[in-house]
Amino acid sequence: MKIPFYSLIATIVTGVAALPPGPGSPHHLHRRDVCGGGPAALPILYHPYGTDVCPPIIHLNADGTCPSTFSGYDIHLCTSFCQLSTTFTYITESPFTENPFCHGPQSCTITNTVTTTVTWSANAGIKIDPPKLYGVQFGVTGGFSYASARATAEARSFSVKLDQNQCGYFTFIPIIRTICGVFTQGVPPREFHDTQCIITGDKTSTDPNFCVSQPQNYPDGKASGDVVFVYTDCGTREPLPKEQQDPAYQHDGVPLPRAQLMGILKQLPGGQATQTSQAYAHAPTTSSAPPPLGTGGLQLGSGNAGKVDSAKYKRV
Repeated sequence: MKIPFYSLIATIVTGVAALPPGPGSPHHLHRRDVCGGGPAALPILYHPYGTDVCPPIIHLNADGTCPSTFSGYDIHLCTSFCQLSTTFTYITESPFTENPFCHGPQSCTITNTVTTTVTWSANAGIKIDPPKLYGVQFGVTGGFSYASARATAEARSFSVKLDQNQCGYFTFIPIIRTICGVFTQGVPPREFHDTQCIITGDKTSTDPNFCVSQPQNYPDGKASGDVVFVYTDCGTREPLPKEQQDPAYQHDGVPLPRAQLMGILKQLPGGQATQTSQAYAHAPTTSSAPPPLGTGGLQLGSGNAGKVDSAKYKRV
């Protein structure tokens, strides 16, 4: 079976460590590029990267279709994906169940030996049929894997000083990469000696807004993301309002549904709710917040919501 050269390159699927964890993590020395190849760079969360940063493997035709080469063996080879944008975002939290639920006044600590299991169903349950999957796998810079994801996430070592009537828990917020572009379903050429699939006309289709997502892992398979402390009401365990939380936790889709979170927290040591709710207490000031992830200008989870100091970190 003859496979196009670009397909051979794209079959190597690599995890992208989108963000460097803090010094307390065993992954703090890893520096991965944004798209799976080229000079080291650190992505900005919620920022769409175009083809200047993530060069497409297959280039779009002038008419807006995505070309594909026919090998003569499988109709799936007449599917193609032209990548146009790549975005990194947070997804739903995964609390560290090995750590206790913390009640102030005390220092609440987590170490980098504590782990949690991150489970994520690819593309929010959207089913991709085999032809589309084939086209996407061989058209995404850095590779793509479509499957239910299950990975171990490691904490980073830090402490949070809690005052009276301050409570909460440590959680992990994973990162996913979402790739969008043009997907074309073509048909085999009419002549045997032709190598290009027919991508316009009857029985062909082009989707100009096709997107897929994939969770990000470090090279060793551990989940990539951010470790934060979530402040809660001491009586009900209900998370405090978003404005009192770490910026990473404030994004839509990050907090667990209430019923699911309550079920997890009540299983933690010290996590049983009291009969009367404590008054909502404000989270500590910056001086007692957890240390920033990374170094220099990159301080995710510490007030700048994923932005990078361009003087220190430049996009490729």
